[in-house]
Amino acid sequence: MKIGKKLGLGIASSMMLIGLAATNTFAATGNTTDKNYYGEFDRSVLLPPEMDLDVVDWKYNDSSVYQKNEFIGNDYKMKLNVFSTYGNDSGGNYVWVSSGEHKNVPSVAYEKHGACEVSLHAELSTASLVHVATKGVWSPDSRK
Repeated sequence: MKIGKKLGLGIASSMMLIGLAATNTFAATGNTTDKNYYGEFDRSVLLPPEMDLDVVDWKYNDSSVYQKNEFIGNDYKMKLNVFSTYGNDSGGNYVWVSSGEHKNVPSVAYEKHGACEVSLHAELSTASLVHVATKGVWSPDSRK
């Protein structure tokens, strides 16, 4: 094999290894960049209103989902759980969150499906005659 071919093959192999290392590092550390969420619960006379917060992103490890709520209107509480493209992936677990509170939300999405898209699902603590807004930040993977 000529020197030029050996050098080219060596450079190509090195670049591929660097790319694989970067990808595996991201997958191991997870997707921990905070993203904003905002939603408004509809009025509901009989049942507590619920909604999918309009946030979807990729989950890369088996950690819980990080969320830090900024506010929930009228001092309501809300129940949060995790949904993936496959359905409810909270493992039957959820957390109740008050205004301004940080709580990690349990998730089994990665364990069941590998890397996949997830989102937050929220339910207000009680029926409400007015629209109730909520705002905060979240990331699919919390720091371990």
